[in-house]
Amino acid sequence: MPTSSGTNPNQLIARATASPNDPEAVGALADYYDKTGQYQPALALYQRYIALRPDDARAHVSVGELLLISGDVPNAENQFAQAIALNPAANVAAQAHLGLGNAYTALQPPRLTDALNEYRQASALDPSGDIGNNARSRAAAIQQQAGSGTVAPTALLTTPSPTLDPIHIRTDSAPASLPGAVPATIPVPTVTTGTVLQPLPGGQTFTTTDKKVTIRYPDNWDAQTAANAAQFTPKGASPTDPNVPRVTFNGLPIQLDLLSGDNAQSYLQTLASQTAGRGATALTVRSIDRVHLGSPSGLEAVRFIVSYTQGVPVVSEQVAVQPKGSDMTWFISATAPAADFATKWAPIIDGIAGSVTFL
Repeated sequence: MPTSSGTNPNQLIARATASPNDPEAVGALADYYDKTGQYQPALALYQRYIALRPDDARAHVSVGELLLISGDVPNAENQFAQAIALNPAANVAAQAHLGLGNAYTALQPPRLTDALNEYRQASALDPSGDIGNNARSRAAAIQQQAGSGTVAPTALLTTPSPTLDPIHIRTDSAPASLPGAVPATIPVPTVTTGTVLQPLPGGQTFTTTDKKVTIRYPDNWDAQTAANAAQFTPKGASPTDPNVPRVTFNGLPIQLDLLSGDNAQSYLQTLASQTAGRGATALTVRSIDRVHLGSPSGLEAVRFIVSYTQGVPVVSEQVAVQPKGSDMTWFISATAPAADFATKWAPIIDGIAGSVTFL
């Protein structure tokens, strides 16, 4: 596929408009929209590009990834399979196998054995690159949970629905004035600063086995844990009951750079749109804050708070932090009943987030 790197977006739009049957022009604009997080026009243009060049495996992978973002898992699976059938170069094949593994984990119920096989193939094709590392991390999560029988493996790959999901987010933000940009449908507030999330007093401690991160949770809460993930709920509560809070902690091999530019707002806009796409109504972005964890000199993180209704009114809070020099982003993601969120659950959720320590 062509690349849009370093090209003026207005020129890309003009070229694709003037030459709608030119695969180079269509593909370059699709690539630009994809990289800048404008997934709807990117998907339409990639599909047009594939009609012009059906043997481009990377385009099939890109369509598959965008279909996964939109929740169309069966068609995403088909796109990844078509990419693999084209016998592409190793790096594209690895990306296709990784995408197919992700599609299998997103199915309900998930096809974990098939997913594990795809992750292994991606790892073999990219033994030292980012795609292979991602695949090995996901395969290890499935294998670890198959042995422990605790958290369902898919809980390590996404935060529990309907909590905001960080997996398929890309971070480049598009200029608001770009012609053809998808308009924001959900108002996003200005980022505020200065809040310190104080650590939870007392409580129990969970420590990851390989990345050496600790987090505390209340004594009267249960924990389901894995190597790099945990889910906390009040003792005896069902982890899927929307009438009780749940907090998920996990680390993912992605770099979001949420403290730069307007990345935090772009990220949340996409997350909120995805949540609405899963059937949530009355969705409102309450706040975006740059916070410090544990103390005024603690690590800086970004906290997002969104309220919506999905069966019952809930509030979803997510705190994302990436330690300096790390290739991992860590997420504390929570949902809780809206009625007593501010008075009862928010202090606990903030305290759990504030207790994160990197060893």
